[in-house]
Amino acid sequence: ALGWNEIELSDMLIAGGEIEKKLIVSCLEAEAERMSKILSGVSGERFIKSALNVYVGGSVNGATEALEGSLLGLVKEERNDSFGIGPIANYLLTGEYECRQLRRMFAKKRANKTA
Repeated sequence: ALGWNEIELSDMLIAGGEIEKKLIVSCLEAEAERMSKILSGVSGERFIKSALNVYVGGSVNGATEALEGSLLGLVKEERNDSFGIGPIANYLLTGEYECRQLRRMFAKKRANKTA
């Protein structure tokens, strides 16, 4: 969907991530249905599959919201870890998510007034 190649994608990946680079690279040219098979068994598999299902249904915004919700779900599991970065990540990501939700809400309200 983005038209990236392996070199461009490699710049976006963080070394030591939970999903292997070769799996992500194999998804570059794959259809959304095939991506869920490729990514089966990885950490966060159910979140990825739910976002892909929404995307296949034709809603890019819905897929984005599904992934945001999944990310927040993962971070919330770590928010009480006193010795990790979980509480900070939860605070920052929750704030960003709330801001996006407010923007979406006001955009929908504005769209309804002008329609």
